Amino acid sequence: MVETAGKSSSPFFSVVIPAFNAEYTIAATLASIVDCHEDELEIIVVDDGSTDDTARIAAGFPCRLLYNETNNGPGLTRNRGVENAVGEWIVFIDADIRIEADTFQKLRGHFTRFPETTAVSGVYSEICPTNNFFSRYKNHYLNHSFDWIGRHVGFANTSLMAIRRDAFLEFGGFAPNWKAAEDTIFGAELALADYSLFMTKEIRVQHLKRLDLLRLIKDDFLRSFAMADYLWSKLRRLPFMIRHCIGHHHSLGQMLRVPGAVLILMALAFFLVTGSPEALGVATVATLFFFALMIPFLVRLAKAEGYFYALLAIPLHWLEMLVASAAIISVIVIHAVRRLM
Repeated sequence: MVETAGKSSSPFFSVVIPAFNAEYTIAATLASIVDCHEDELEIIVVDDGSTDDTARIAAGFPCRLLYNETNNGPGLTRNRGVENAVGEWIVFIDADIRIEADTFQKLRGHFTRFPETTAVSGVYSEICPTNNFFSRYKNHYLNHSFDWIGRHVGFANTSLMAIRRDAFLEFGGFAPNWKAAEDTIFGAELALADYSLFMTKEIRVQHLKRLDLLRLIKDDFLRSFAMADYLWSKLRRLPFMIRHCIGHHHSLGQMLRVPGAVLILMALAFFLVTGSPEALGVATVATLFFFALMIPFLVRLAKAEGYFYALLAIPLHWLEMLVASAAIISVIVIHAVRRLM
């Protein structure tokens, strides 16, 4: 362990950053935290078996640096950070996140206004520092999916999440089997255990992650598969969880896009094979339905990026919904096969 003295020997905040091969972003993340000039703060970076210069770069900042010998995933890596933390509040920040200078001040303000808080998550900034199509698209979509959410939530966003240290330890932290979507599952489990979770749109972070089409699709599939597998284990409570937004942050319109995308694909495939005009009619109606469900998102994109950008986003969004449906179907098939064996 490399250890550098923090600003306070008895900090109010313990920032825990899980980092794996984050050499291109970790400096910006740490610099943004230092620039907050928070006196009652310690920073703990847990290098999760990186093979690049993540640890060397982090060692240049006022932080405690811990090492995992192997890559354990972000959940278990956060657990290790908390085990070494002493602050009253744990603040999870991802290694590809830049925070605003008044973040800790706003967290204190939230705790004062809502003393019942167990955990509170921030949301993404409208500013996307990674200036490519796919990164900007995903940033817009995440903001769109959070827009309709109220203050009380049933999930967590560990891009930035503050949680009482005693509550985290009492709950037991992240489970070893939570890999992709571990933050959403963690938040859902906290909510089901009657902990008080908040999301505040006053605290915004900039996401430095650079996406290309392959990485976007891969991330979508892994997160969708993990969430579908988790929700399968909660089938009896699923209506309650959907109704109370536990384990998800999507509106009904957003959720309906998934079967809508599948219907378009099936109808088009049937039309191409059979030439059936009825199939073409179904595909047309399904496409119009899908487009109608996308209108709020498309309006956001058009205002921020222009009409051409919004048009380009339509087929990409359709592809994303197909990927999500493929993940869900995969989970259903896997569990069905297990029951037959």
